[in-house]
Amino acid sequence: MTNVEEIYEQILKNINEEEKKHSTYLLYKNNNFFEYKSYCNKKNLCLSIKIKDNRKAYFIQLFDSLSINHKIINDDKYRTVFELNSKSNYIILDYVVNSHIIIPNSFLEHFGYKTENGMMINYIDINDFKIKTEKTKEYGIEYGYYSKYTEEILRNRFESRIGEITKEIEMFKNNKINSIKMNSSKTNDILDFFDITTYRNQNTLKQFNESQTVSRILLGNITHNQLLGFVIKDLPHLYKDLKVNFIINTTNRDFIINDTMISLITLNQKEKITILPFNKKCCLALMEENYYANFYNNGGLHPMGINNESDVELINKHIFERAKRNNENVIGTREELEILLKQTYE
Repeated sequence: MTNVEEIYEQILKNINEEEKKHSTYLLYKNNNFFEYKSYCNKKNLCLSIKIKDNRKAYFIQLFDSLSINHKIINDDKYRTVFELNSKSNYIILDYVVNSHIIIPNSFLEHFGYKTENGMMINYIDINDFKIKTEKTKEYGIEYGYYSKYTEEILRNRFESRIGEITKEIEMFKNNKINSIKMNSSKTNDILDFFDITTYRNQNTLKQFNESQTVSRILLGNITHNQLLGFVIKDLPHLYKDLKVNFIINTTNRDFIINDTMISLITLNQKEKITILPFNKKCCLALMEENYYANFYNNGGLHPMGINNESDVELINKHIFERAKRNNENVIGTREELEILLKQTYE
């Protein structure tokens, strides 16, 4: 059997619902695979299926049982490509995981709490303004949203590096070290993390596709995975003109975080700061150079200290107001979420 449409029909009878949902036709052209459109010639029709890598053996057995003539031409930890007809038709098995679209699980855990069922978070569901709970491993995930390759890059290049920096800030907050030693490498890692977090925002993808009118008509919308593939190669810097600092909360109140992680807040009724909370007590912060100068003296950087509970409440209010405008959930302790809901209905 070599006809791709016949093959697809038979495969669909033997795979699970997630695999069915994440299978599609592609076209092979100029050594690349493109989204298939109904008006396209089917001569180079191909099939793509997103699967967990532990299902690879099952699919090979399935192809054999269905008498699908195939030859493996590419096989690595990210995908396996089967050639059906010479340089014409292919089946691509892309290996995927359950992707956290924006907030990494490591960040979610810092806003959560331990239970017998694992780490959990509380969040305000923006659709009904009720406080709900969810496992951190299951919040904001989608099967195969990013490829296994993209997930690896996000983890190694961005999440791991920012994790080392946030550990140092946490040690400083807990008086385990005397200062936070910043250098150009750490500064760039923080700016890169703000950049990639912005590019992981689904509104960024929407805006990009809307701006690409001609290519969208010809080739269709690009996926979020494709967008990240483009920007990771040569990361366009969105925040390069801002200076890096940190906010450390020493009160009994806790920070919240919104689904897209980044919020623009106003302090002292005039200073605008872009923040990214990374746990209940600390935020990464970007600010204009003239305001940054207030925290840099004697050759050292001094983090912004929050000592008044009213300031924490103000920051949380800014985050929540932004989340409501953008139709996002907010995550935090039940106490902080209840305060926000009470203020909403007053």
